Amino acid sequence: MAAEGCRYERAFAVAGVCAPSRSAIINGMYPTFIAAHHMRTTHRNAATPELPTPYEVCRPHYVKCFTEYLRAAGYYCCNNFKTDYQFTAPHGLGRLQSAGALAESGTWATVFCRVQLHTDT
Repeated sequence: MAAEGCRYERAFAVAGVCAPSRSAIINGMYPTFIAAHHMRTTHRNAATPELPTPYEVCRPHYVKCFTEYLRAAGYYCCNNFKTDYQFTAPHGLGRLQSAGALAESGTWATVFCRVQLHTDT
């Protein structure tokens, strides 16, 4: 399997797990700056009672998701059903639409930015 794979020698990630990385991508900020660096901040885990959970990521008031800037500029943005950014998704994030709903509504051709989060990693 490894022989058929690719090795990226100049690729970097801000976190080794998915939710903190997604938070960084959508906010444009390091997870450590907004307290998103712990995996799964919004629920309590019985196996790790020492963790300070649940808590919401502490985004400064001036931080917006990059899709909020696009929508403010008049672009159509949408997101699939998953918004796992470790904070409550703001209204300006984009409409929550599946690819099938976009195709049926005829708006697929007008989409400028679509955030697609997969349910499995």
